Amino acid sequence: MAACAVNRQTDVASGDYVEISNPDYTRYANAPATIWVPKRYVEDGPARGGELLKKVAGEVADGLSRSLKQGAEQVPHQ
Repeated sequence: MAACAVNRQTDVASGDYVEISNPDYTRYANAPATIWVPKRYVEDGPARGGELLKKVAGEVADGLSRSLKQGAEQVPHQ
Protein backbone atom coordinates (compact mmCIF):
# COMPACT_ATOMS: atom_id res chain seq x y z
CA MET A 1 0.00 0.00 0.00
CA ALA A 2 2.80 2.43 0.81
CA ALA A 3 4.38 1.79 -2.60
CA CYS A 4 1.14 2.83 -4.32
CA ALA A 5 1.06 6.05 -2.32
CA VAL A 6 4.66 6.84 -3.23
CA ASN A 7 4.03 6.19 -6.93
CA ARG A 8 0.90 8.34 -6.90
CA GLN A 9 2.76 11.19 -5.22
CA THR A 10 5.54 10.90 -7.80
CA ASP A 11 3.02 10.93 -10.67
CA VAL A 12 1.23 13.96 -9.21
CA ALA A 13 4.50 15.81 -8.69
CA SER A 14 5.63 15.02 -12.24
CA GLY A 15 2.46 16.54 -13.68
CA ASP A 16 1.04 13.25 -14.99
CA TYR A 17 -2.12 13.76 -12.91
CA VAL A 18 -4.36 16.77 -12.28
CA GLU A 19 -6.98 17.45 -9.63
CA ILE A 20 -10.53 18.02 -10.88
CA SER A 21 -13.97 18.44 -9.33
CA ASN A 22 -15.53 15.06 -8.63
CA PRO A 23 -18.67 14.57 -10.75
CA ASP A 24 -20.04 12.14 -8.12
CA TYR A 25 -19.68 14.67 -5.31
CA THR A 26 -23.32 15.78 -5.43
CA ARG A 27 -24.68 12.24 -5.87
CA TYR A 28 -22.93 10.46 -3.01
CA ALA A 29 -22.59 11.74 0.53
CA ASN A 30 -19.16 10.16 1.09
CA ALA A 31 -17.61 11.16 -2.25
CA PRO A 32 -14.61 13.50 -2.10
CA ALA A 33 -15.05 16.99 -3.56
CA THR A 34 -12.08 16.52 -5.91
CA ILE A 35 -10.32 13.58 -7.56
CA TRP A 36 -6.98 13.05 -9.32
CA VAL A 37 -7.12 11.89 -12.93
CA PRO A 38 -4.45 11.33 -15.61
CA LYS A 39 -3.69 14.62 -17.34
CA ARG A 40 -4.39 13.06 -20.76
CA TYR A 41 -8.06 12.58 -19.73
CA VAL A 42 -8.41 16.33 -19.30
CA GLU A 43 -6.48 17.18 -22.46
CA ASP A 44 -8.04 14.57 -24.79
CA GLY A 45 -11.34 14.10 -22.99
CA PRO A 46 -13.28 10.89 -22.81
CA ALA A 47 -15.02 9.43 -25.84
CA ARG A 48 -18.35 11.18 -26.14
CA GLY A 49 -21.51 9.20 -26.81
CA GLY A 50 -22.77 11.53 -29.54
CA GLU A 51 -19.49 11.42 -31.44
CA LEU A 52 -19.39 7.63 -31.16
CA LEU A 53 -22.96 7.34 -32.44
CA LYS A 54 -22.18 9.55 -35.45
CA LYS A 55 -19.15 7.42 -36.28
CA VAL A 56 -21.08 4.16 -36.00
CA ALA A 57 -24.04 5.55 -37.96
CA GLY A 58 -21.66 6.66 -40.72
CA GLU A 59 -20.04 3.23 -40.86
CA VAL A 60 -23.44 1.51 -40.97
CA ALA A 61 -24.62 3.84 -43.74
CA ASP A 62 -21.44 3.18 -45.74
CA GLY A 63 -21.85 -0.57 -45.31
CA LEU A 64 -25.51 -0.41 -46.34
CA SER A 65 -24.64 1.69 -49.36
CA ARG A 66 -21.97 -0.81 -50.45
CA SER A 67 -24.39 -3.73 -49.94
CA LEU A 68 -27.10 -2.04 -51.99
CA LYS A 69 -24.62 -1.20 -54.74
CA GLN A 70 -23.33 -4.79 -54.85
CA GLY A 71 -26.90 -6.11 -54.90
CA ALA A 72 -27.82 -3.80 -57.79
CA GLU A 73 -24.78 -4.97 -59.75
CA GLN A 74 -25.83 -8.61 -59.33
CA VAL A 75 -29.41 -8.11 -60.57
CA PRO A 76 -29.63 -8.93 -64.29
CA HIS A 77 -30.78 -5.97 -66.37
CA GLN A 78 -33.61 -6.54 -68.84
